[in-house]
Amino acid sequence: MLDRLRPDIAVVPESSAAPSIAADSLLGPAVPHAWTGTYPQKGLGIFAPAAIRMEVVRPAAGEGEYGLGVRLELSEAELGVLGIVTVPLHGTGHRTPYMGALVNILQRHEHMFEAGDVVVAGDFNCSGQTDPEAFPELLNEICDTYDLTSAYHSATGEAVGAETLPTLWWRHKQSDPFHVDFVLVPRAWVVEHVSVGSFEEWCASGVEARSDHAPVTVDVAVRD
Repeated sequence: MLDRLRPDIAVVPESSAAPSIAADSLLGPAVPHAWTGTYPQKGLGIFAPAAIRMEVVRPAAGEGEYGLGVRLELSEAELGVLGIVTVPLHGTGHRTPYMGALVNILQRHEHMFEAGDVVVAGDFNCSGQTDPEAFPELLNEICDTYDLTSAYHSATGEAVGAETLPTLWWRHKQSDPFHVDFVLVPRAWVVEHVSVGSFEEWCASGVEARSDHAPVTVDVAVRD
């Protein structure tokens, strides 16, 4: 998948702890890679082909999160990337356990935002389709709190919950589309282009490396 998309940085849910692309080979050098998870075959990975250096950022103490923070040194900039896959977290007071998990991950990584620009990306497992009242309000609150903008919504002008391009077809069913994968970037950046993979390309029966999610790719211009 990374070879096909050729990203500078990729947040990849449900990836293995030791992918071949993260090791030196005759085909090329290792891609900088960080990973977190319980099962080696299915965790959360961040890949950074464009990075000169990657450093994992430890979260604040606590339980109930599935996030991964890194600081990256690129040729012309440094930034943080917070990868997210939400696992239900109960007892947070939020509308759903997934929303509670999302807020928990962000709060435990708040110190990352003190060091400079941070991109937040991944599978939030909640959407404006599943909760049209609470989720749009929560996403707006997150963006206001951390001075971020949703790249997809910035590029398309669509409202949260009214997305025309889904990122998930639940259990590979084209009849069950949702927009649950997000890329949040600093508001000072310029979102130049956003694309979302199609069902036919990523999810249909017979597709190589089949998933029920499609990738969201974002091109940005960084402005100080």
